[in-house]
Amino acid sequence: MQEPSVQVCEIAEAPADPAMLTAEERVRWQRLARAEDRDAYLAAHGLARLVAEELAGVSGPVLRQSCPRCGGTDHGRPAIEGHPEIHVSLSHTRGMVAAIAARTPCGIDVEVIGPVPDDVLSAEERSWAGSDAAKRTRLWVRKEAWIKASGAALDRAADIDALDTSWVTGACATATHAAAWVVR
Repeated sequence: MQEPSVQVCEIAEAPADPAMLTAEERVRWQRLARAEDRDAYLAAHGLARLVAEELAGVSGPVLRQSCPRCGGTDHGRPAIEGHPEIHVSLSHTRGMVAAIAARTPCGIDVEVIGPVPDDVLSAEERSWAGSDAAKRTRLWVRKEAWIKASGAALDRAADIDALDTSWVTGACATATHAAAWVVR
């Protein structure tokens, strides 16, 4: 398998079997109040397993999450149990899910094209994008993918130069969504 293994798709196209969830995932999934949020969560976690399986050649990988800040296991950076050499990242938004697996730290983000706050963009980025929601969203997904791959804090988003795409591994967009991924 060529690295990275990446999938971006509509929620209905992603693997979504509740039986694949760990006990921690199932609790978090069941706590989600809206059906569309539960569907997106399930699809993103299924897609993360699929890309990890494609990359590592393991059948039925177990996805665990761990927060490096608080140690919680119901959120945080996902990992494949028993395969520390495989790094995974996932994202979900209304209508779309995305996941990536690589042998080095990676991050992925997918978002609905829409408003992006000025405070996460640099002055140069705000000048380039103006009020164009598609441009602003493309900048934001690059930043969030980098944050996930690097472990940087969200409050540093404005410091990440998303106009320089040399560090972006890949990206795609539709009329309604934008996605980007980074492998370090």
